[in-house]
Amino acid sequence: MTNLFTGQWQEVSNEAVPVRLNDLHVKLDDLTNNLQDHELEDSEIIGSGNCYVVSGSILSDSLAHLIPTSQLGSELRIKLWVSQELFLLKRIQIDGRLLPTDIETSVHVFSLMDINKPAEISSPLP
Repeated sequence: MTNLFTGQWQEVSNEAVPVRLNDLHVKLDDLTNNLQDHELEDSEIIGSGNCYVVSGSILSDSLAHLIPTSQLGSELRIKLWVSQELFLLKRIQIDGRLLPTDIETSVHVFSLMDINKPAEISSPLP
C-alpha cells in the first residue's frame, strides 16, 4: 500500500486493508440478497459488453463482512452493473456514508474485471 504521507510503498497487516476479498462470490451474493427497493434503471456499455443497471438501497451493516470498517447504521444508495450476456457483476457504485470518514455525498466505485483469471501481485519492496 502507498503511504499517504511519504508516497512510499509499505506492507500493511490484513486488518488494515479496507476490503475483504476472500470468499468474494459469497459476499457479492449476500450483497444482492440484501438489496432493497431495487429496480431496473437502464442499460449501459461497460468495456465491450452491454450491462443492466440495477439501483436500490442497502444498509451499511449488510456490507460489514466485505468492508469491515463500514459505518454501521447508514442507508446507502447502490447501483449494480450486470452483464446482459453472462449475468456477471461488473461494477458496484455505493453512494453515502459507507466509511466513518465519509461525508453524505461520498461515492465509492468497485470495478470487477478479468474474473477467474490468475493474478500475481508482487511486492514492490526489496
